[in-house]
Amino acid sequence: MNLSPLQIQPPYNPVINQHANHKIDVLHNLINDKYERILCEKCMSTFFTNVYQYNDGIVLLEKRALGLEYFCDAIDKLSLYLIPDHTRIGVLDENDKIINLPMGKELFSKTETEYRYIYLMEKLEHLDKKEAEIFNEDIINLDSLNEFECQKALKEVANQFSLTLQKEIKQLFHYYKQHQDYILWDLHGDNLMKRSDTGEVLVLDPFAIRV
Repeated sequence: MNLSPLQIQPPYNPVINQHANHKIDVLHNLINDKYERILCEKCMSTFFTNVYQYNDGIVLLEKRALGLEYFCDAIDKLSLYLIPDHTRIGVLDENDKIINLPMGKELFSKTETEYRYIYLMEKLEHLDKKEAEIFNEDIINLDSLNEFECQKALKEVANQFSLTLQKEIKQLFHYYKQHQDYILWDLHGDNLMKRSDTGEVLVLDPFAIRV
């Protein structure tokens, strides 16, 4: 079964890659309800994602939409640093059957199945209200701003967070513009999270599917 893991940019968590080597076992454990569900309203409403406790530092994501697959494609094509340590484990259908679906198979087709995409990801925290403000007010609206307003919003990201985050959001926005027949720009405050130990803000799920 060829379920290729997502390319991960450094720094990465080798523990995640180690567990990804046992992907079939992980999928069977998920099917058999071996993992405790983490009830997170933001994850459910924002990502259409079920989150399960894998271990103290890693969670299991069950994603029911293709948005994260487009993000995976963007990660594979762009030089991104501020992304979570994560890898795709595999794909399940609604009957818990493991599907041999190569990475990116459903992209750019304007079709979407009811498959559940399963990932391992480092455990992160949601942004607080103040941190999320600029993304909820300005960055989410980049596609409707003029060039001056767009540059102003991106400059504020650099001022409040980092030049790296500004650069990578700009790259992701360019990816969206290239593929806007298939995806929507959806980078708001709940689609970024941070590492609890460093406070580093990471992009998680910047695209939604155009229907």
